Amino acid sequence: MPQLAPNHILIRKTLNGQRAVYSIAKHPRLYLATDGKGGGSWRLRYRPRSGVPQRWHTISNDARHIEFDAVTRKMTELVSNLALH
Repeated sequence: MPQLAPNHILIRKTLNGQRAVYSIAKHPRLYLATDGKGGGSWRLRYRPRSGVPQRWHTISNDARHIEFDAVTRKMTELVSNLALH
């Protein structure tokens, strides 16, 4: 899986590229899935508990119109909620 730097300009360019799923550097559970048509979605990959397969949670289906800072805040909230339950 290719890795992408957490840079607004690079993320915008990547959205216009080919269809792929990119891991985000410095955010080990955050991924950007591009659709190859100029859009994409932000996803969180997590494991609910030990021994259980990893799962995906879509944070936003509209990656083009959501700020990266808002995505990372939402990711942090989701991860802390998952750790509590």
